[in-house]
Amino acid sequence: MQRVLHVCDGLRIGTARLACQADLHEEAITLLLNITRQQPFPKVLPPGMRCMRVSLSDLPHEPLLEHLTPCVEAIEDECRRGGCTLVYCKNGRSRSASVCLAYLMHDKGLSLSDALQKLKSIRPGVCPNEGFWEQLQIYEKRIKNTDAENISTVLSQ
Repeated sequence: MQRVLHVCDGLRIGTARLACQADLHEEAITLLLNITRQQPFPKVLPPGMRCMRVSLSDLPHEPLLEHLTPCVEAIEDECRRGGCTLVYCKNGRSRSASVCLAYLMHDKGLSLSDALQKLKSIRPGVCPNEGFWEQLQIYEKRIKNTDAENISTVLSQ
């Protein structure tokens, strides 16, 4: 059986089928982040397992950008609790990968291209659709602007 893939401490990526078949307790997963409109959550969840759905289709016009910050914050919160998040979509290539890329940029300080390279080294089939890629570029600019503003504030004090 395939296993969920380790992106970094506290973050895993996989497919909907894998999320429903994996031994989530063995994998130490405490939050399931389902980035689909229709793919299921597992029928039986370990005690204390939390679930969150972001209802998106894998289409370029879908509003991924508005969901990135809440997803990243949910992953960060789970990490602070000592937990681990499994992000998944139907095939684990575009929607879930896009959320993982946002997390790597925001939390780990990677550029979008470096985040993609890291994620592809773990899951070679990663390929955000064109619209998601454009939205991730906007997200990256927002992060850089926020970081620059924070540095300016600290330096001016």
